[in-house]
Amino acid sequence: MKKIKYFILLIIAILTITLTSCEKDDEGDTSTTATLIVNTTVDGYGAIAGVNVQLTESVSDEDIQEKVTDSNGKVTFTNILPGTYEVYGDYIPSIDEEYIGHTSSFQLIEGQTKTIGLALD
Repeated sequence: MKKIKYFILLIIAILTITLTSCEKDDEGDTSTTATLIVNTTVDGYGAIAGVNVQLTESVSDEDIQEKVTDSNGKVTFTNILPGTYEVYGDYIPSIDEEYIGHTSSFQLIEGQTKTIGLALD
């Protein structure tokens, strides 16, 4: 009976160690996601704040994230799952001006940080 009791305690200890080692850390596990940095330029304006940038999944055409550029014409998308994506952008400085841009499809892989350019004209 004593051997069975020790065996059960050993199994519980192994399960506890296994489950504890599989938990995510406090920061969150991002090793399976990617980061995308988009540098935009607008014809006649250069790199400016206020450009709407949209990350879209290529196959489903689903909008993943949308952000507005900072003063350097840059946005950063984080925690993106690996896959094939496209980026769209638009800038409307006045009622009679509109600038748009679009990238071709590109791949993001696990753990990658990718930088791309987006020109709007």
